[in-house]
Amino acid sequence: MGKKRGRVTLPAEAGFEKESIELFERWGADAIRDCDGTELSEDLLRLDAKVYKKYFVCRGHNDWVKENMDQVQQIYLLSNYILATSTELEIPFMEGYFRKQIRPDYNHDPKKWWEVIDRTTGEVV
Repeated sequence: MGKKRGRVTLPAEAGFEKESIELFERWGADAIRDCDGTELSEDLLRLDAKVYKKYFVCRGHNDWVKENMDQVQQIYLLSNYILATSTELEIPFMEGYFRKQIRPDYNHDPKKWWEVIDRTTGEVV
């Protein structure tokens, strides 16, 4: 009976092909990924494996990111403290963040994913 494979993704790096292939076989991996955003060698690409790539905006993958905004990492932002002086309050939640680096998610329901907390009482509004 052959060795079972599956549910293991092995990070692989250029220059460590021999070690990567050995670990791939030993662990019964079913997938490999480039661990530092570089290209995988032909030896690694010839493995019977799924290939996952990481994208790095700082390495020029900007076009892919712009076309696949649903795939980018989501992060939780904390706005500055703002004192309410009336019954309505407008919160400039991007104040203090670099707009070229962080973009608000307007594609999903803010009532589901955004949270407003009264910092005086700790109550979620």
